[in-house]
Amino acid sequence: MSLETIVKDGAYLADVSDHTYVVEDGEEEMARVQDCITLSQVYALEAQRDEIRSMEQRAIDEAIAWSLLSAEIHNMGASREDIINLESTSNVFLEEEKAPATCCCCTENLAGINHRILPCHHVFCLKCIQVLCSLGVRNRSLVPAHCCKTEIPIEFVREALSAEDFDTYQRYMSDHYRNWTKSDLVSDIEYGALIKDRDWRQCPGCGVGVQKSGGCSSVRCFYGHAFCYECGQIPCVCQHKTYLHS
Repeated sequence: MSLETIVKDGAYLADVSDHTYVVEDGEEEMARVQDCITLSQVYALEAQRDEIRSMEQRAIDEAIAWSLLSAEIHNMGASREDIINLESTSNVFLEEEKAPATCCCCTENLAGINHRILPCHHVFCLKCIQVLCSLGVRNRSLVPAHCCKTEIPIEFVREALSAEDFDTYQRYMSDHYRNWTKSDLVSDIEYGALIKDRDWRQCPGCGVGVQKSGGCSSVRCFYGHAFCYECGQIPCVCQHKTYLHS
C-alpha cells in the first residue's frame, strides 16, 4: 500500500487505504507520515497473526502427542493395583514449587497425588512415569524415556520399575550411549552381503541384522519384531520347531 501523490490544480492527491483524499498545499509531509503509520499498523497486525498461528500449531501438535500417549496407556490396560506402590518413595526429587492442577500426560487432577517434575518443567503423576519407562523396557528404541527431548532422570526410572525391568532399562541405556563403530556400507545390497558373510539373520519385519549368541531360536530384533532365527519366518515353519523353541 504505497502513497502516490499527483499535482493537480495546485493540490495533491494521496491514495491511502484504498481511499483518495485531497491534500492542500503544504500538507504533503503530513500525508506521508499518516501513510507510514498505516503501513506500520498493517505490518504489526500481520506479524501478530503469524505469531498466533504459530502458537495454535504448537498447541495442536502437543495435543496430538499427548493423545497418542494416553491411548497407549489405555491399551496397556494398567490398573492401579498393577502399578508399583510409588507413593512411599522419597520426595527428595520434588522441586519446591506449586504443581499444576493436572498431569501433563493423563490430565488427572494432581491434588493429593504424588508426582514428579521433569527437567523440562512438565509435571507427571507417578503412574504415567511408570508407563513411559515400561514402554522402553518393551521396546528398546524408546530408551531413554524422555519428554520434550529431555531424558527422564534415572532416579525417577529406578523408582518406577521393578529391579528386573530396571536392569533391562540400564542395559538398553548402555547400548544407546555406546560408541558404535560406523560402517562404510552405502547400499542395502552391501548390507545384505555382510549379514550373509557373517552368518547373521535379517529380520523379516524391518530388515535389521540379528546375531544370536545363545538360547532358543525364537528371537526378537532391536525394534521388537519376533521371528525364528533358523528359518527367518513369522511364524516359524521349521521341522524342528519343538526342539528349537523349547
